[in-house]
Amino acid sequence: WRTVATTQDLPEGGVRAFDTGTVVGFVRRTGGRVRATSGICTHQGCRLALDPAQQRLNCPCHRMAFSLAGEVVNYKIR
Repeated sequence: WRTVATTQDLPEGGVRAFDTGTVVGFVRRTGGRVRATSGICTHQGCRLALDPAQQRLNCPCHRMAFSLAGEVVNYKIR
């Protein structure tokens, strides 16, 4: 286990990116629970980018988007 955020860093509804050197992801707090999601696209292995306005994770390699929980919400092949 590695600390990636403190409770002060992650208020309710907050999302924070992390990179431990071996694991890249996003940690979020909803409903009082803290959960983490991978920051790597499952299709091409590209690093995901947080879109705070849409509350989703976008893949810059092929326009795929994931929910903050890691589920596919948008997929368009170029």
